[in-house]
Amino acid sequence: MICGKSLASALCVLTAVWLSSMNVRAETEVPIINHSFENGGAQTGVPNGWTLTGGSATGLGIVPGGSDGSQKLWVGPDVSIRQDLSHTLQEGEELTLRYQSSRGTNYARKVQLYAKSGTTYALMA
Repeated sequence: MICGKSLASALCVLTAVWLSSMNVRAETEVPIINHSFENGGAQTGVPNGWTLTGGSATGLGIVPGGSDGSQKLWVGPDVSIRQDLSHTLQEGEELTLRYQSSRGTNYARKVQLYAKSGTTYALMA
């Protein structure tokens, strides 16, 4: 979930790391739809593949710039978006979320990773 970032990530990557009993690391990249916001926004103003969970879509904007493509997402105060991924966590698996962002001095920034079971979300990081 991305909340209240003025210039949100132009690059979001979620990496799942499996640690086996033999301490062998295997990494799998978990796809994030429209991770660099190159696929634009829907008619509502929300980026394709993302869901508005707080505030108004007028507080979102896809603008030129970015480090993983030519666009980035502007997120105004009190606006949040999320994306449910189809990845199923396995016992012993670690998740790493890498992102790039910048913000104005008047904005708070919060990026959170949740696990979903049915309709229940649990904050992981």
